[in-house]
Amino acid sequence: MPSLEDYLATAALANVPFWIYLLLLTFDVNRYSQSNLLFFFTVLPIVAIAGGGFVASYLLCTRSRRGFLRIGFLVGVCATLINIVFGLATSAPSAIVVTAFCFLGSSVIAAKIRDRKKMLER
Repeated sequence: MPSLEDYLATAALANVPFWIYLLLLTFDVNRYSQSNLLFFFTVLPIVAIAGGGFVASYLLCTRSRRGFLRIGFLVGVCATLINIVFGLATSAPSAIVVTAFCFLGSSVIAAKIRDRKKMLER
């Protein structure tokens, strides 16, 4: 089973796509983000958060032999806590809820996919 350090490293890895998204917004000198507000400020961050949670959870599940659902849930919780600690999603309470939902949902889905794949290998 993964250790605390594994969960924290995976949580940081889950946040990397969102951190890259925020970094790219600072370099938006031509103001492309102002052309389509829905895409740049709603869809893209949700995809970055969900994608990061999915990939990080799946990678940690590949290192384990069992308990995938627990691993996925704990990755989602740790990723949300790391996001809150670094203050990225604390701009509004609704942003924290969306971030937690995206991390938890995508992490659990990745764990279930890994569980099904492991069952098919037997």
